[in-house]
Amino acid sequence: MRKRKIRQKILSVLLTAIFFLSTVISINVSTANAVTPDDLKDVDELIVKFQKLSTQQVNDALAIGQRIIVQSDSIPEILNPHQKLLLNNLGLTNAQVESAYNSVMSQLNTEEKINDLKSGDLTKLANFINTVEGSFEQDLKDTLVAKGLTASNIIKTVLDVAKLTFDPFDKIPKADLQKILKDDLGIASSTAARYGLNWGNVEKLRKALTAEEITKLENILNTIRDLNDNADLSGLTVSAGSLDPVFAPDTVKYTVIVGSDVNGFTVTPTTADANATVKVEKKLVQSGTASETISFKGNSRKVKVTVTVTAPSGAEKNYTLTVLKPKKEKPKKSDETIEVCADEPVVITVPREVSGAKIKAKDLAGGTATLPFVQAQVATSFGTISLQIPDDTKITGPAGWDGTITLPIVKANDSVSISNGNVSMVVEVGLPDAVQTFDKGVRLLLPGQKGKSAAYQRGNSSNPVTITRTISADSQTVADAELPAEGDGKINVGSDLVLWTKHFTQFIAYTPAGGGGGSGGGGGGGAGGGGTPAVPDVTAISDSDLDAAIEAAGSSGIISLEADSHGKIGFTIAQLDKVALTGKQIEVKASEVTFTLEAEALKAPDLNLTEISVIQIGAAKLDSAAAKEIVDKAVYGGQDNVAGDIFSLDAVAVTEDDTQQDIEKFNGSVKVALPVPASARDAASNGELRAGRFNEEKGAWDIVSGQYDATGGTFTFETDKFSKWALLTPAPPSDLTPKPPVFSDIAGHWAQKDIEFMAAHGYVKGMGDGTFAPDAMVTRAEFATLLVNELQLKNEGAITFLDVPEDAWYYSFVASASAAGLIKGYNDEQFGPEDSITREQMAAMIARALQYQGKQKNTEDTGALMDKFADKDLISGWAAEPVAQVVNQEIIKGRLSADGTLLFAPQDNATRAEATAMLKRLLGLL
Repeated sequence: MRKRKIRQKILSVLLTAIFFLSTVISINVSTANAVTPDDLKDVDELIVKFQKLSTQQVNDALAIGQRIIVQSDSIPEILNPHQKLLLNNLGLTNAQVESAYNSVMSQLNTEEKINDLKSGDLTKLANFINTVEGSFEQDLKDTLVAKGLTASNIIKTVLDVAKLTFDPFDKIPKADLQKILKDDLGIASSTAARYGLNWGNVEKLRKALTAEEITKLENILNTIRDLNDNADLSGLTVSAGSLDPVFAPDTVKYTVIVGSDVNGFTVTPTTADANATVKVEKKLVQSGTASETISFKGNSRKVKVTVTVTAPSGAEKNYTLTVLKPKKEKPKKSDETIEVCADEPVVITVPREVSGAKIKAKDLAGGTATLPFVQAQVATSFGTISLQIPDDTKITGPAGWDGTITLPIVKANDSVSISNGNVSMVVEVGLPDAVQTFDKGVRLLLPGQKGKSAAYQRGNSSNPVTITRTISADSQTVADAELPAEGDGKINVGSDLVLWTKHFTQFIAYTPAGGGGGSGGGGGGGAGGGGTPAVPDVTAISDSDLDAAIEAAGSSGIISLEADSHGKIGFTIAQLDKVALTGKQIEVKASEVTFTLEAEALKAPDLNLTEISVIQIGAAKLDSAAAKEIVDKAVYGGQDNVAGDIFSLDAVAVTEDDTQQDIEKFNGSVKVALPVPASARDAASNGELRAGRFNEEKGAWDIVSGQYDATGGTFTFETDKFSKWALLTPAPPSDLTPKPPVFSDIAGHWAQKDIEFMAAHGYVKGMGDGTFAPDAMVTRAEFATLLVNELQLKNEGAITFLDVPEDAWYYSFVASASAAGLIKGYNDEQFGPEDSITREQMAAMIARALQYQGKQKNTEDTGALMDKFADKDLISGWAAEPVAQVVNQEIIKGRLSADGTLLFAPQDNATRAEATAMLKRLLGLL
């Protein structure tokens, strides 16, 4: 069945001709060897559309393709640059394209021939291609032979072009697709802009086709789109509790724990495909909206909820949520037994004065019991031991076992013997002299034992077995996957040691003899050479101080903390998690500097959090000698007017083995407030003050805009990097004695001063041969890079552009610009990084940069702004508003023609000089 479906996909793709060029290329096979079915077996991954077009739709597509291709004078501009590149790489002239297309049409002149090929027979497909190839004119055959093109080469190119052609329309709802193809130009262009479509291309398509052909094209597009078999969710939330594990589209089973006071909840599913439908408990729900309230019936404490997603193709996928409302139990005396049923989750709190509390499974058969979700919090002299058994766990005991399980009991350290270590904690769980095994991972938290080694003593064995496995995450899903039957694993979580196990007996935490094993505090080296230097004191805030700060925050959104006397403060991962759960930000005051950040920001992407003991941030004022050294290194030799002190902002992570790692970049932005000295307050009030991060590589300040608070006397900015920071008052370019690079080709150029200023500040660079090439063209990727550097954006983000490879020098810059909303592609998958940027495209990027910085102005009278340009009617509809924005702020001023007419020249490519001048003007507004 799978092979048949693949064959049908191949055949239908080759027969549709899309409405651009795909059928033309589909028959341009090599004349060196006849095509065989084996030549068509490696295209499975490329075929994703067109598999179920009707015969009439095939005919319609062929006719539309003929109108666009055969009756045009050249390959139509409607194709985007990447598609053109694919076609140009084939090396076919337009005459050869036309001839090939006619050859295909001559072989598809009856419904019988079309249906014969749609039967799914690869042999018939190969025969068809060979027959069409035989009808090629000789010069076309010669070209194919000369270029060494094979059937595989051609078919893959066809499919790539086909995918790119339709992908821009893929996720557009039918109503909006109709607006784009049929509505008046204003509505159509604005709708297209919402989906990032190139309006110029869409407009050319509309002009090329008749109204009837557009209707047929719409029908074809909707048919293709409706065949999508994506039945994934892109999001899933509940109104009470949270999903465990964290939602992922491919994970279909979740557990949710809610409070004992919750009687009902809602589920909000969001489909990955906008055209998919979703039901919660068989009731239709609109994607992204909450379901009806789902209630716990009667005395039930467990509800299973099924979320069913149906793709446009009819494919279905079920997500299951097991929602638990545990009852609360608290044993009042030692050795008390609490009975548990498989469908009654329970949370048990064992006070410190109670020892030997037990649970007893009612659902016991043949030595195996089914347990509900069980969470036990056992207070001890070490702290609270936490035990968690997942819902629907099977536990097997020894012969004659009655279903009883003893909750954790702390035993004396000398009750066990570790020959190679010092015992720090012994916890007995289950039966004292026998083994109980589980079919799922059970979580046991040993408080305060972070970094310790672990072992277990199975039954009456006198030799403890070391637990050597470290699991990759503190997660039920991970533990179930990574632990073998009766296996164990360990992981440090905050200041605690967590054991995941599939058996119960006796567990031991210990420090190996003569070694580390603990979190340690550093330890000094001896005086004199050869000793190990003491590890700098990097410690975390105490839990009690953090708890007090959280309580003091009350209903405010800020948890205020003070750094230590050295201007530093540290947090464990557990403490950061605790803060994150409050939904509040952290505010830290350190050495006249104030940091405001989300707790998650400190979890830097380059850190392995499972190995981190403490993350510390801090601020220190540089002494005069260190500050002068930095100022002397700056490009303008001290004339950047450093206002006040230079601060060293530091962030460091310490691993379990006391290794320090500098944090290069945070997981998000941190707000930093620096004190504004009295001498700089007038400049700050006039908007002339900025923050600067000293860039060691450039020997210059990377300038960042911010906000001045006159009341507090501070200047606040955002950054994702710490380094040496200062407040700066930029001197006017005319007053500077810069030392910029000297370019041999800009003397007397209209943009000379702008180029020198921007090059001196490191925003632009020359060509590497002593020239700047001011009149050379700028690519879309180059301009995106310049914007990212000027705005100091994070060089990270995910992109969907297929023509921006990860190993390209501009990948991270395009990703950053895309994440900030500064750029849009020709469609979802094509950015055109190597294409020369047009002036209207550049205007759009700059306008988005202004919006990103909150610096855009009202441009209601767009017409009046554009009237001064003689070619205003050539500005694309989608670009009218951004062009007006940058013209209004005098970032782009236009070009003078030979006869003195002022033009905007929207479709002309921008030069390096123009780009530099525009960025210089933009810089003045930030």
